[in-house]
Amino acid sequence: MTHERLDINSPTPILTGPDAPDRERVRAVDVGGVGSKGADEWSEDPSLVGRRASLRPVFPADYDWLYEISCSPAIGYRWRNRGATPSPEAFVESLWRGVLAQFMIERNDDREAIGNVFAYNADLRNGHASVGVMVNPDVSGRGWGLEGAGLFVDYVFKVWNLRKIYAEAPGFNFEQFRSGAGRLFREEGLLRNHDYYDGRYWDLHILAIDRSDWQTLAAKWRIRRDTRGVGHTAGVST
Repeated sequence: MTHERLDINSPTPILTGPDAPDRERVRAVDVGGVGSKGADEWSEDPSLVGRRASLRPVFPADYDWLYEISCSPAIGYRWRNRGATPSPEAFVESLWRGVLAQFMIERNDDREAIGNVFAYNADLRNGHASVGVMVNPDVSGRGWGLEGAGLFVDYVFKVWNLRKIYAEAPGFNFEQFRSGAGRLFREEGLLRNHDYYDGRYWDLHILAIDRSDWQTLAAKWRIRRDTRGVGHTAGVST
């Protein structure tokens, strides 16, 4: 299972984890139907359905799966409890603490749940929130997680009047996303030697997606997909 989901108490956000696409995939990945013909024609209606992945509500039946992932060696130290193993009851309570919106990511072909996305610590007065994504490592790197994340970012910007969405990426994950800086997100801060893992301290990168940047990016993705035809992955030219 991958990281890209945050700890609700001490979040570890969207661009943090094994589902991160490699540097080439960052340039050519389908975010599944977000956007329109141009930034000024950005669709008013949020969609939870992409080309290969979709979002659906989180149900109690999902709790066991999410708990198992939170305690797994693959991502347990990166996600939510950072290696701690809370009781199932405490885990479920923390699952909704501080959350603005939350969905499961599922594949369209077999409706299997493969990940989880959520927005938390929303400050509606000042117009910002943080977002986290977690994807099963068994299917990471195949585009489903990134498409689900794109659908969710689009949903959050359309439903709430937020100026920006934040994420945090510890140094041991950030290299996977570095090529997206300036195109997919902006790096707004750096906390030196902030997170401990594997015998050393790592910097924590503070990342942000601005609403205006997202509208433009989503429009470009849609245009590339429309001009290249169905069956091709969308991409953002650099």
